[in-house]
Parts: sequence; structure tokens; C-alpha cells
Amino acid sequence: MVVLHHLKDSRAQRILWLLEELEIPYEIKNYPRLPDGRAPPELVTENPSPLAKSPTITDTHVIDGKEETITLVESGAIVEYLIAKYDTKGKFSVPERLSQGWIDNVFYTHFAEEFARAVVLAFVLKRQGAVDDAGSQKVEDVFTMPVIKRHTALIEEHLSKNGSNWFAGGTNPTSADFMMIVPLEILIWRYPNVTGPSTKEYIRKVQNRPKYKEGIEKVGGYRMLLPPA
Repeated sequence: MVVLHHLKDSRAQRILWLLEELEIPYEIKNYPRLPDGRAPPELVTENPSPLAKSPTITDTHVIDGKEETITLVESGAIVEYLIAKYDTKGKFSVPERLSQGWIDNVFYTHFAEEFARAVVLAFVLKRQGAVDDAGSQKVEDVFTMPVIKRHTALIEEHLSKNGSNWFAGGTNPTSADFMMIVPLEILIWRYPNVTGPSTKEYIRKVQNRPKYKEGIEKVGGYRMLLPPA
């Protein structure tokens, strides 16, 4: 069985949503944040990975005829593994390799972490004490905001062209959507003025999915939910 090590209000939300959509049994090891927003020490002491990150999953898996417990970190690796193993009907995959949808799925699956770094950099530097308020604002103005504006323009154009559909253009979410949702939620939470209408519509569509909501309930809420329309 899959066990998800879930830090509250983190990238682990991606995996929680995917597990709900896959409709497989799984367990959650939840790590509430400290009052100052940092991860608790238990994320290190109780995490099965030496990297001590969230998300982390463990799962029983047969390798060379032998059942073993595997440990995976990194959102992209976890998403690809879970879809490959448990999406037996191909609901969350792009069937036609090298089609435009397949290419879009590959791109946005890998682009997601680059985008995430841009939207959290100034905030993380400030929280870690590396810069003060003035330094954080300078990082944002000089380094991150120009990048964020280029990224958001790309995303908005893509979503508007396919009618705010899924990133791969099909009828169901794919790995690109599971990867992109969290940085987009952080974007609209921190920088609502640079979030375009198609992007906002996309975020609301994801957050209105029943399986997304069911996952949120299991971990006691989520900081980056949009207010009711």
C-alpha cells in the first residue's frame, strides 16, 4: 500500500490529489507546520528517505519477482510512478506518443518545478532569514518578477488557446496538471495581479473537483484554496 508523507500546505498536495483520482487505498502520514511556517522536526526523524522531504511515498512493489518496499521522493518521480503503476485504464495518460498533447504534457510536467522555484524564491529566502524585508523585495523586483511574468504569460496563452482545458488538451488531467497545480495555487495566492483569467479559471476547475476536495478534507484543509466564487 502507498503511504504518503504529507507536509501541510506543500507540494505534497499534488500527490494527494492524484491518489484520490486514482481511487486506490493509501495512508497519510501528516506533518503539520510549526507556527512560523517551517516544517516540523518529525519530517526528518520519521521520514523513510534520507532526503527527509515532502512529498515522500513508500509502496510495496514487485521487482524481479520479489516484493519490496520502495521509497520515492520528488513530485515528478512520484507522479510518473503512480500513473505508470496504478492508472491501469490510461485515464490520466496521453495515449498518442509524440502528439501535440503528449508534447505539451512532457513540457509542463517538467516546467512545473522551474515555475515553482520562481514563485517561492523571495518568500523562502525571507522565511529562512537569508534576507530581510527590503532584501526580499529586491530579489522579487530584480530577479523573480520578470521571470514570473514571462512564465505566467506562457501559461495563460496555453490555457486560453485550449479553452482552459487540461494542459495536455484531453478530457482528464495528466501528469502536467498534477505537477502544475501547486505552483499555480502559490502564484494566485502571492501574485494575484499577474494571474490571468484563464489561469484563474483553471485553478478553480481543479479545486472544484470532488476528488481534490476529498483529499483536502483528509488533511484538515489547505491554505491556498480560492475563496468561493
